[in-house]
Amino acid sequence: MASLEDLMQEIFRIAEDYLEGIVDEQMDEEKVPSVDKCMKYVRDDRDFGGVSIQLLRSIPRPVIAAMIDGTIGHKLATSQEFERLFHDIDHCAGVYLNTFVVSGTKKGLCRNQLQEIHDMMMRYIAGKGRKVDANSSAEDKEAAEEAAKIEWVYNPGHRGLDTFRETTNDGGRKLIQGLKGQAEKFCRMLLRYRANAELDPEGTTPQLQSPCQVGCGQAITNRMFMYSPTSGMKHVPKTWSLMLSCLQVMDIKVTHISVPILKVWDGSHLSLAEILITELASSLIEYGGFNPVAAGARKLKPEKHSDFRQEVYENFLHHPWANQNLRESKEIADKRIEIMNSTQSIAWDTTQVKKVEDSLDEVSETLTEAIEETKRNTEVLQGRTKELIEDAARLRTEKKRLGKELSFKERLEKHRKEAKASKGSQSSDGSEGTRYPRMRKGFRPTNCL
Repeated sequence: MASLEDLMQEIFRIAEDYLEGIVDEQMDEEKVPSVDKCMKYVRDDRDFGGVSIQLLRSIPRPVIAAMIDGTIGHKLATSQEFERLFHDIDHCAGVYLNTFVVSGTKKGLCRNQLQEIHDMMMRYIAGKGRKVDANSSAEDKEAAEEAAKIEWVYNPGHRGLDTFRETTNDGGRKLIQGLKGQAEKFCRMLLRYRANAELDPEGTTPQLQSPCQVGCGQAITNRMFMYSPTSGMKHVPKTWSLMLSCLQVMDIKVTHISVPILKVWDGSHLSLAEILITELASSLIEYGGFNPVAAGARKLKPEKHSDFRQEVYENFLHHPWANQNLRESKEIADKRIEIMNSTQSIAWDTTQVKKVEDSLDEVSETLTEAIEETKRNTEVLQGRTKELIEDAARLRTEKKRLGKELSFKERLEKHRKEAKASKGSQSSDGSEGTRYPRMRKGFRPTNCL
């Protein structure tokens, strides 16, 4: 059974892996110094603070799930019940999230649209510093004209398009993110992780996900309003204003969605809260989001915001989420303790089983030795049996020979007696009697029958 504590442990593991140099491939195989700093902040909270899990418990579970899978815009646009899971937009201190959905589908962009907007933004970025005059190529002139429309489309002032043409023809590009290489990385990551030809071969299926931007402020209502296209988007990440401006030039109508995710009840929590939501929503450019720098740099100014009674009231009294999540965490912890106790209760049985296994091993060894001894004795017995069989055969042969010899001697003795009797008779009546040939000297009548 998963718990918010399990999720927090996974975030701690990600932070530890990053600090140990095990960099996710989504980070483009390079460590970002600002990310390194915020990951240390997360690790320190694990070791010494314990604030992260408290902040996480103040967010409804469905909102956490939607941030992780990137569908918070789609769910807000299609579910009133989901919309009720958010704080009111007011002057409380906290963390907010911006995203958008296509107005018709209430979903994100399809792969073909992502490819088209990627190409448009790359043309815009490539034109920086490239001046256009009468001798320039048609391609450069078209790119400068397109760049002028991108910068003009959400300009709330009354300046005409010609004013922006002057700037873009001179190689100016106001909507490029200031940090070196961040604008190109934003475009590259947008395609790498959101335009998957295997998932959408035709390129026409709207995605449920949309990229997100996460920010924080002492008064979230003031900051959230700045991301609206109608405000001109002056003080927001230029990755956000560039993409929404390009969508408007492409005539793709989108609905801007901005919601408060978390309100802090202590001034020291704001940095960690922004880091936590940035990680959950994958809003860094390196993860395919809009945030060009790592979270955690903004601090609350005590002189401007020192009373957190409203935040405490909303988190722990007005809304039930924190108490519900705490109760569920306790139930899961109780179940795990129960499982551990039951495991300990069978420890004796486990020991006995081990003893039985050891005894069986000893018996097995004894049986093996007995079997081997029996085999050896059997081989000896088989050898003796063979000898006895051979001796019996010799005895039978000798017995047969002696029998024949005895029979011959008996007949010979009989003949002698008869001859003697005949000789006596001859002496009395003059008869000659029976005569036998003389036996040769040394002759043994063994074989005579």
